[in-house]
Amino acid sequence: MQNSSQNNKRIAKNTMLLYLRMALLMVVSFYTSRIILKNLGVSDFGLYNVVAGFITMFGFIQGSMANGVQRFMSYAIKRPDEYDVETIFRASMRILAILSFGILILAETIGVWFLYNKMTIPIERIDAALWVFQLSLLQLIVLLLSVPYTAMIVAYERMGAFAYISILEAACKLSIAFLLGIVSADKLILYAILMFSVQLLIRIVYTSYCNQKISKMTFKGKCDSAIIRKLLGYIGWNTTSLCSEVVQVQGINILLNLFFGPIVNAARGIAMQVMGVIRNFSVNFLMATNPQIIKSFASGDIAYTKSLIFKSSRFGFILMFCISSPIMLITDDLLEIWLTEVPSSTGDFVRLIICATIISITADPVKTAISATGQVKHINIWMSVILLSVIPLSYLSLEKGYDGRIVFIIQSIANSLILLVSLCFLRKHIGISKTEYGKNVLTRISAIILSVALFAFTIKTLLPNTFTFRLLEAICVFLTSIIISFLLGITSKERNFIIQLIKKRLIRF
Repeated sequence: MQNSSQNNKRIAKNTMLLYLRMALLMVVSFYTSRIILKNLGVSDFGLYNVVAGFITMFGFIQGSMANGVQRFMSYAIKRPDEYDVETIFRASMRILAILSFGILILAETIGVWFLYNKMTIPIERIDAALWVFQLSLLQLIVLLLSVPYTAMIVAYERMGAFAYISILEAACKLSIAFLLGIVSADKLILYAILMFSVQLLIRIVYTSYCNQKISKMTFKGKCDSAIIRKLLGYIGWNTTSLCSEVVQVQGINILLNLFFGPIVNAARGIAMQVMGVIRNFSVNFLMATNPQIIKSFASGDIAYTKSLIFKSSRFGFILMFCISSPIMLITDDLLEIWLTEVPSSTGDFVRLIICATIISITADPVKTAISATGQVKHINIWMSVILLSVIPLSYLSLEKGYDGRIVFIIQSIANSLILLVSLCFLRKHIGISKTEYGKNVLTRISAIILSVALFAFTIKTLLPNTFTFRLLEAICVFLTSIIISFLLGITSKERNFIIQLIKKRLIRF
């Protein structure tokens, strides 16, 4: 077994490759969102988000399958005596083919009925909304059938593939943004067609890469029924919570549509895009560490598993916090620069969604560790109950006259409860107590939050409230977040590793 130093170097290398991917997608996402919002208009932009979102709510199956297949493939790499990667591939593809057919039936019956009878859509745009619905459905099916290939790339830790393929994806999406500005056809329908085409192209590229660079997989051959049962059992319970999460997200979207209309959906859509880009700073690091958590547990190295859980939780939080804290100070300014027309409440939505996401990111490594054990039934039941409770609580709050911000406050509280419940199961399955986790993670991140908040409050009080000084405040808060995180958020051993890594990079440069 490779020692922890080699594993740390691999994590650092894969994280850098994933950051290259993220940087490219971030630039393209911010630029294309501005152009697409301008070309589609606020109403059509909001319409696309709510209609396509209704279809992608079925994407919880993609997330569940990806987690399950990746877990079993990572386990098979370390324990080939228990599992075979190709057998897992065949089993997952057959399961996904059946699920895709089921989703198609549900979407074409219940989904179409809901679109025509329940959603608030301008009568003149109902045909365009149907086009968006159908093309988003095809896009989802293509995405589902890509799961075994993307899971294989993550399990084998070939993160460079994501960086290179993302260059192609970013170029395609950038081309779409420019094309919308020069065509005279219905831009909403054209946008849906082109987004589906991009997803299909990326699916073909992932398949080709896996077959040529990792292992050529075939659909032929017998499928081990025992593997299928294990996959379905694991995925079934993961699907329970992921389904609840997507129902929660889309339920919030529908509630906002019912109470406030498409304009507020546009505000939430923009806020979710901003959050998605910022979240990638942490997700890329976690994507690099998750396979290591599973493999270390499969190898029986519990001490290293614990170390990875603490490290991933701290660094996931730090990366998210350092980027988001200055953005939260100047959200409205950035939105006005980025967009030609900013929907009302977008700034508040961005800040509240970021807060909810920071809590979720901190809990992700804990949930990964629990999933590595295979004991996922009870935690997913608890998570589902907490996640689904957000919808009735949000509905009651909106009925009482609260504005749209209340739903994101409730979401943050729910994410905090999920972290607490996850810690209870972490102790049961891996032996990490809440006190141990609190000492190694929560105490450190609390010190970061309090120190940066005190600094931000002080500097905001002293400086005038102009754009130039607000920008200066954001820069100061960003630098302070990095310094405080380096001093208070990580261990001395981690600081030394980072210093040595930077020295080596500088020498090579």
